[in-house]
Amino acid sequence: MTNPTRPAEVAVPRRAWIALAVLLAGMFMSLLDTTIVNVALPTIRTSIDASESTLSWIISGYALAFGHSATVALLISAIFAVVAFFLVFTLPKKISRQGAPMPE
Repeated sequence: MTNPTRPAEVAVPRRAWIALAVLLAGMFMSLLDTTIVNVALPTIRTSIDASESTLSWIISGYALAFGHSATVALLISAIFAVVAFFLVFTLPKKISRQGAPMPE
């Protein structure tokens, strides 16, 4: 008999934990990249004799490039997901309608 005050435990699949680990690793790499750029700012300032506004532009340009590449990566993954969905679910049905033998 279940205890009414305590909800039933739900088993989380292993794939969900792997997906979480991959997402957290990506977020960590993003944070690490930004930290590396900020640590390199004093060296950039002395090597190219940059002003405060130039350093601000460097940080903004890096963040803009990172955000743009993340958006493009998302778009490409969405396109591949649509293509994969088409190939897996739609194409075999069209082939079977044309008389080609399909395995059960």
